[in-house]
Amino acid sequence: MMAFATMSLAQNTATLNQNGSFTSADLNQTGLNNNINAVQNGTGAGSAVIFTRIRQTGPAGTSLNNQVNSNQVGRDHFISAYQMGVSNLATLRQTDQSASVTTNQIGNFNDILSNQRSAVGTRVIAEITQTGNRNYTELTNQTDIIDQVDATFAYIYQTGNDNLAYLTQIGDANTATMSQSVNWNVMVGRQEGTSNKLRITQVGDNATSLLFNYSRVQQNGRGNDSRTFQNGRNNIIDLKVTGNNNFADLSQTGTGQRIRGLNGFDTIGQDGNNNRMTVSQTGSNQSFTVGQTGNSHTAFVLQQN
Repeated sequence: MMAFATMSLAQNTATLNQNGSFTSADLNQTGLNNNINAVQNGTGAGSAVIFTRIRQTGPAGTSLNNQVNSNQVGRDHFISAYQMGVSNLATLRQTDQSASVTTNQIGNFNDILSNQRSAVGTRVIAEITQTGNRNYTELTNQTDIIDQVDATFAYIYQTGNDNLAYLTQIGDANTATMSQSVNWNVMVGRQEGTSNKLRITQVGDNATSLLFNYSRVQQNGRGNDSRTFQNGRNNIIDLKVTGNNNFADLSQTGTGQRIRGLNGFDTIGQDGNNNRMTVSQTGSNQSFTVGQTGNSHTAFVLQQN
């Protein structure tokens, strides 16, 4: 079963409720103060997924305060959401197996709240893109229960100033890539479990002395891998790794960079066995302090002008 809805002007509301197998929906709204509420329950199979496509758009200055609330429960679900304008909100939830979400927002003051849970251990994928200023992304409870299998993937990309992104992955074999461009941006990545991988990249404006980006990494478990890169001025990395066989690769290029421990402590903490850390800082007025507790730790530090 497939549903279509197209609306324009202001203060429209679309409500979708689908139950069954192999359902799909295509929802389009233009203007301001629009709302979409979509609920889908059922099961797809392979390429025949439960599919929702949502678009909220409008000419410059006329698309704002739109909201999307999508909830999918079952197997083989996919959400595609696109919002253009100002002060839009997308809330996306997926529960059960083989879930995938792709979200794209263009404009300022937009928010994305996404929650994914793989109940019986199949993979889930989230790809989030925001372009503009003062946007917010929160991807929480992205969870899988497979041991030692790359089953959960998160990709978060933000371009603009004063953006925030928060990620929480719980389970085994999670993979996350987070990227921000320009200034005043904040990224927080938290992973709990075994064999997780986290990549954070922040590229700022090296010409403006007052601007900075902030990155916070927290990993709890065994066999974790984190890599963080920052370019610009007055950037900060906060890092805390707890567990066994962890690896951290931290790189900063610019002026006035700082690497420190979680909660603002001056010392980076690695608690556990067989941890390894590589740190590279290029530029002037850099600072870094590391504390390693346990056996067989190794730290490689390079600071150069």
